[in-house]
Amino acid sequence: MTVEVDPAAASPRIAVEEVTAAPSDELDVALAAARQRGSVRVAQILNSPDMLSADAFADEIGATRETVHKKRRRHEVLGLEGPKRGVRFPKWQVSTSGELIPSLPQLFEALGERPWSVYRFLLEEHSELAGRTGLEALRAGQVADVLAAAESAGRGAFP
Repeated sequence: MTVEVDPAAASPRIAVEEVTAAPSDELDVALAAARQRGSVRVAQILNSPDMLSADAFADEIGATRETVHKKRRRHEVLGLEGPKRGVRFPKWQVSTSGELIPSLPQLFEALGERPWSVYRFLLEEHSELAGRTGLEALRAGQVADVLAAAESAGRGAFP
């Protein structure tokens, strides 16, 4: 892509040059296999017993289905979409006392507003959190540390 900036022009001129890569059957096969493995893993996650429908999650938190979807849009609860199963809500985001994960909207902001990124962050162990998962650290009250680790991850930093 080329961007030409003329100081007298109201906006820059952008020229896009298409670059075609030589076809690679080996690469195409590898990419297709990776996509297939990803689809299988998503299905396994969404079909696991700790993934609840909106109705079941609403019962879990003492709310209506509509409230659950509003909370999802505001990033107050984590809902994951798959190709066929609709939206599923991890049961583990509700504590034994019935409280939701603290600071979930800030996690979404730090991680780019992507539910699957938030899910992964919460279940991965992080060296910045002394080897704890994001979820474990949040439950231990390390909100500031978790948000700092999420911001670092959101910027593309690697542990």
